[in-house]
Amino acid sequence: MAITILASLLFFPQNIYAETISPSLTEDTLAVGETSEHSLEFTNDNGYDIFITPKLYKYYPQSEYVLDLESYEEIVEIDNDYIPIPANTTSTIHFKIKASEALDPGTYYNLIVFEQTGTQKEDSTIGASEAISHLVKLNIVDNPDLEIITDDYDTNIEVISRGIPFIKPAILKVTFYNNSPYTLIPTGEIQVIKKSGDKEPEYIKINMDRMPVYPEQSFEKEYEVENWYLEDIVFGKTAYMYLQNGLDDTTVTAVIEIPGFLNEFLYILGISTILILLIQSIKKDSKPKQKSSD
Repeated sequence: MAITILASLLFFPQNIYAETISPSLTEDTLAVGETSEHSLEFTNDNGYDIFITPKLYKYYPQSEYVLDLESYEEIVEIDNDYIPIPANTTSTIHFKIKASEALDPGTYYNLIVFEQTGTQKEDSTIGASEAISHLVKLNIVDNPDLEIITDDYDTNIEVISRGIPFIKPAILKVTFYNNSPYTLIPTGEIQVIKKSGDKEPEYIKINMDRMPVYPEQSFEKEYEVENWYLEDIVFGKTAYMYLQNGLDDTTVTAVIEIPGFLNEFLYILGISTILILLIQSIKKDSKPKQKSSD
């Protein structure tokens, strides 16, 4: 029967205990049927030996829950026997990642939970419930040599606000929607260029935190355009977006114009001109008329 465990319980800050794992994540991209070999370092800083048993679970990163695995969902092969970790040592644990033919192309997660089945301390064995874990992420593809693994995602950039010249920045909004079966990590930059092009572009990094976008989910974020030049008021400026999906090397590009304030400028100029002419006319009419001499 499937069990539901809040994964955060398995990801306690590992320095609470005297056991650590490095790295905490292993990621690979394999074609269907391929297998790759990996390892991790398990450190036991206790003054006594410990014994661990690795168990595999299916991991849901969106909700941080784990479930029991069906056999066809296993993407990890690891020795399930008791593994002794001597006191004050670091041991290397080897495992394999396999792209099962029973799985469709997409991103899959297995969690290796290292349970302490017994701890030898001061010549007596005590039970231990602490468990630390290692996450395995696998992208299964049809052909890893293809330049484009997936193009099932949509990107968009739009102007949310033109800002106020020299007072408030313009605001751009980037949207990335993932239609694919993969976990994608959109990254890239926006280059904002003034019309005359005589200045260095303003560079804005997209998704610097590398936030993952899971299937059928989206990434949305607003970015501020800080730089202002006098010519922006009339001519506006151009923003170029360059975005990658984090899975292959494909770069999606988009261009958008950040409008200037030409209409407002002309309106203010027109009103100012009318006011100046009106004031001049009033001043002229208010001058006393000279009497003509006989």
